[in-house]
Amino acid sequence: GVERVEGCGGSGEGPYLVSVGQFRPEKDHALQLRAWAKMRADERDADVPSVPSDARLKIVGGCRGERDERRLDALRATAKDLGVDDSVEFHVDVPYARLRELLGAAAAGVHTMLDEHFGICVVEYMAAGAVPIAHDSAGPAMDIVVPAVRPEASEGDGGPNPNDESGDDVRLPVGFLATTVDGYADAMWAVLSMTEEERVTMATLARARADVFSERAFNGAFIDAMAPALASLALDRRDAILEAAGVRTRRRRG
Repeated sequence: GVERVEGCGGSGEGPYLVSVGQFRPEKDHALQLRAWAKMRADERDADVPSVPSDARLKIVGGCRGERDERRLDALRATAKDLGVDDSVEFHVDVPYARLRELLGAAAAGVHTMLDEHFGICVVEYMAAGAVPIAHDSAGPAMDIVVPAVRPEASEGDGGPNPNDESGDDVRLPVGFLATTVDGYADAMWAVLSMTEEERVTMATLARARADVFSERAFNGAFIDAMAPALASLALDRRDAILEAAGVRTRRRRG
């Protein structure tokens, strides 16, 4: 599992957002860079900037081969073209211990893949205490970031998801969902301009939501689902033993 580190930013550095995923085209890292660039540009134009000037975007991923390496080079070039190469870091093929450190000290975790079936990295963000900023589609939208703030919507997200099983006050959002550059930029700004109390409150709710997908929760649900079948099997086995011993004739099934 991953551990949460209190506060955002460790070892005296400024706050940062983290993105975790292989450098594959469907992960759409370019969307993250464009949103980050827009958020930074909006802050430069603001009369009173709300985001710390030393805030950073840390993109963590692995390269499977030459194609991924070329894609990574293109992303670095994009960051430079957008004028944010001084606030974007690429961490490639990092060891697990370093990944835990990066997750644990992040203010938020960014996910931009369209229609991802589930989205385990989003759950990992939440379990680590990072506020999730995920794509408003498929698994993250339907099952994980529930309920959510949708910067692109005019009026929130329409209320709690009826499938929520966290037991928490589902009226309080656990993260953000977006699809566009503007939506992601607004979500990034929202997290980085939060007070520490506001961020920790949302991160705590997100971590509680992530528990729904824990091994403990899965085991409990599996046992509950299988209990009737296992009980029936136990009775059948008992009857078979008694029948073999001549104590009881086998029950007839109607």
